[in-house]
Amino acid sequence: DDIHQARTQAKALQARWKTIGPAGNRFESKWWFAFKAANDNLFNKAKSVQAEQKAAQSQAASQWREQLQQVQQALENDQTAASDIQQMLDKCQLALKEVNDSKLQKTLTKELAAVQATLDAAVDQQLNEAFTSATEQMLDQVLTAKQPASTLQPEYPALPSLWFKGDGIDEPQDWLKTLLTLEVLAQLDSPEADGSLRSTVQLQLMQAKLNGESLPSAYPLIGELLASQAVLAELDTLPFRQRLFDVCVHFGLPGEA
Repeated sequence: DDIHQARTQAKALQARWKTIGPAGNRFESKWWFAFKAANDNLFNKAKSVQAEQKAAQSQAASQWREQLQQVQQALENDQTAASDIQQMLDKCQLALKEVNDSKLQKTLTKELAAVQATLDAAVDQQLNEAFTSATEQMLDQVLTAKQPASTLQPEYPALPSLWFKGDGIDEPQDWLKTLLTLEVLAQLDSPEADGSLRSTVQLQLMQAKLNGESLPSAYPLIGELLASQAVLAELDTLPFRQRLFDVCVHFGLPGEA
């Protein structure tokens, strides 16, 4: 009944036979051929069982790949919610337990990981696009429509809350210095006209770092810029719109701030 146990016993008998020596010589012809016939039959059955197991594993892998293909199609069609696709992938992960062959399971695991990476990248792209769009709309309301940033937080739950809680800056020069501080921290370029003030900001930040002081956090600084209604009303904000956008996107995108 247990083909693996039978094979083990047959190998043990075969080894024992070689130790019998002359005492078994007169029975050797009769017993050996009987044993060999039984042994050959046993190993043929073992090969048959192995072939059946291999076929079953191959079928299980084929069915699993069909399941994974459905996930890939859902990704390509772009009509299925990311959460639903993730559930499909989770089911594929559970279904891997049906594949007992370790080598085959390792191959399928790599295929699953590749699809998971594709989904993760698609989700990240969607989040980034949504964040970028929300940032553009918010800046339009603050810079063009002159709406107070503090009133906009409910409209933009995807944006950092600290952006809407800053204390306004009173002087245009201080406002520009704060913007330059963010550009230096983000390693973004600044206009040549602001080169002198940028150098001053860089020197101050370097000195603070040498003194063991913490560098300023980006979110509160962005909040100060957006809350400065008096300065924004006085400045021509058009030249600063792209700079503000670049700073917000740099620090606000997932994994950046």
